[in-house]
Amino acid sequence: MAGDEMAEARHVHVSAQRVFVQIASYRDPQLIPTLADLIEQAAQPGTLRVVVCWQHAREETLDAFFASGFVGAGIDAGGEHPVHRLGRAGAIIELIDVPQLQSQGACWARHLIQQRYRGEEYTLQLDSHHRFVPRWDAILIEMLESLRTESPKPVLTTYLPAFDARNDPDSRVALPAVLTFCEFDYDGILLLSGRYVAESEHARPIPVAFYSAHFAFADGAFAREVRHDPKLFFYGEEISIAARAYTRGYDFYAPHRLVSWHQYGCEGRVTIWQDHTEEAKAKGEVECAWAERNDSARLRVRRLLGIDGTPAEDIDFGPYGLGAVRSLADYERYAGICFARRLVHEATLDGRLPPRGDATQDDDVWRAWPRRASDA
Repeated sequence: MAGDEMAEARHVHVSAQRVFVQIASYRDPQLIPTLADLIEQAAQPGTLRVVVCWQHAREETLDAFFASGFVGAGIDAGGEHPVHRLGRAGAIIELIDVPQLQSQGACWARHLIQQRYRGEEYTLQLDSHHRFVPRWDAILIEMLESLRTESPKPVLTTYLPAFDARNDPDSRVALPAVLTFCEFDYDGILLLSGRYVAESEHARPIPVAFYSAHFAFADGAFAREVRHDPKLFFYGEEISIAARAYTRGYDFYAPHRLVSWHQYGCEGRVTIWQDHTEEAKAKGEVECAWAERNDSARLRVRRLLGIDGTPAEDIDFGPYGLGAVRSLADYERYAGICFARRLVHEATLDGRLPPRGDATQDDDVWRAWPRRASDA
């Protein structure tokens, strides 16, 4: 077989694999445009099974999907939340119908989605405000498979380059991005940032130490092995997943090519912070205010990671705990961070991975993260 024919055969094989797409959406007017572009730009839309946790208000109805070209394919009303089955261009879309006041947060929504994993070869986790390059699915599969000689369990993940739906496509940033350390926040939760890189600088996906919840592509088993903890709310989601996945043998890489864009900020959509207020709780509209869920979730993350030496107090994290392939200390050495002492390696501060073996936390390449007086 000639070289071109072999490449074409590999392309067909790679593109034919099934993809389980996970989208948690809270009252987002960008959900339908995101779904449409996801499907229209796919090389093989018929391989996509998209499960959406559709958290919506009463006036936000299925009619908007039908008016935008989606077709109905039935409903599964047997569970706690009805699931609407839709179709478009061969793709399957499943909408888990959740009235917005019944939501328990982003991690709970992602966990609900992951219960519907059905053994697809790959999984892609997204938010509900994205745009995509042509053949994004084939590009991601080929990119992930190129990493098998480096890692048996690679994950492509990053904070995607930005776009603005009010000025699209002109607003799309034409550079890929990598995840970087941003800061330890007021109670030690590690927050992330990103920096753009030129495609010409990298011929392969770029090793990184962190995980993005708005873009992660991996083997489908990731949706089963590293499920989101439904007791988390929002803050602490990404660093807990990073530690849990790394200790289960997963390795993180940023895509070195453009594959998708993400809209940052909350302009144009209602958020859970606006709906799940103390006033709504007092009226009996919600079970808990968002701040209550957030506080308990943050403490859970502190205990999981031993932030500031916080003890786990015999908590059984069950499937939402750390793995057994590597230790938490292994992850800290790889990422250049120390949770217990809020230390950061100078390479991590510069957006790079620390040199292998540079693990002593008391030498002059480690920096103590400054704390405010209120942090003590």
